[in-house]
Amino acid sequence: MKKVKKEIFLVLSVLIMILIAALYEEDKISSNDIRDATNIVYENSSQEIEAYFCAVDNCTLKLLEHIYFADKIHCALYDLSLKPIIDALNQSYNEGKDVKLIVDNENYKKVSDLKFARQDTSSQLSHNKFCIFDFAPESNRNDKNEDNNKNNDEDSNEDNKNDIVLTGSFNPTRNAYVNDNNIVILQSRYIASNYEDEFNELWNGIFRKGNKVAYPVIILNSIKIENYFCPEDSCATHINTILNSANTSIYFMAFSFTNDLLANTIIMKHNDGLEVKGVYEKSQTNSNIWKEYDYITKTPVNIIPDTNKYNMHHKVFIIDNSIVVTGSFNPTKSADTKNDENVLIIHSKDIAKEFSEEFSRIFAAANVKNENI
Repeated sequence: MKKVKKEIFLVLSVLIMILIAALYEEDKISSNDIRDATNIVYENSSQEIEAYFCAVDNCTLKLLEHIYFADKIHCALYDLSLKPIIDALNQSYNEGKDVKLIVDNENYKKVSDLKFARQDTSSQLSHNKFCIFDFAPESNRNDKNEDNNKNNDEDSNEDNKNDIVLTGSFNPTRNAYVNDNNIVILQSRYIASNYEDEFNELWNGIFRKGNKVAYPVIILNSIKIENYFCPEDSCATHINTILNSANTSIYFMAFSFTNDLLANTIIMKHNDGLEVKGVYEKSQTNSNIWKEYDYITKTPVNIIPDTNKYNMHHKVFIIDNSIVVTGSFNPTKSADTKNDENVLIIHSKDIAKEFSEEFSRIFAAANVKNENI
């Protein structure tokens, strides 16, 4: 019996050693990063998550800043027609930087003369709006023509090279200054790796399918972030899980909303006594495709059309003033099953507060206008 126990102990010891070695495998998990048994990875970053709201904030300028200073620029954009962005990308490419661009085929003719641009080849939408950036050391960012500051230590330089992801609902088009949109900017090796994997699939002609996301849950500076890509990760299912978890409130801003699963959950939560409010893009109201709106507004739920004469283009859910769902994903069947899309679910009261302020601004303007109709 003692011999059996000893053998079991030895086997367990070996398994533990193998697990530890796997956790700290070079180039995958550093000494500051940990992966647990539930496929959650933990990571620290020197940069806080940033959220900006167009047209209140200058989202174009934020994108330009990142393009100008980055060594690597990989963007998957549904549409691109804004000349300053096109010129900045072209300049970076001509400087020998790693610049690649994927654009939906409906809009490709606007950038077809760019040597670094490719179009999607599917019959559905390549609807993403994200960029991945790799930065030079801080000294190079201050003056790209000067030598590196020798006083910068190795850790500082390495930190400045960490990957940056910019995503949200923002298309860099001529209406960028007037449409209601959002962008989120964050620094995370794991999230950047997820987006780079997705970008590489698109770059290599893999649309509407691909591998499931490698790191679906990341704890970044103690903030839980979920990251999914559609259709391969069943985005609506994950969003529905978050909506089902709501205890006090659900607010949403949606350019289009036709997903029965998500609508039914919202109605159920309303019937359970939660505060439910929503704003949708007015131009979509009368289209047969948007029948979901008729279904929703027959119930006593405070869901109203927006009043921006341009587009209310957000794709956002705010749950319990503590969780934000954002990205390119409109709550529609096509977004979940046909288009190439991306979703971030950020569990942060601070970020939720910023998105709630944007929601309140848009909802208040819409509410006043609708009361006067």
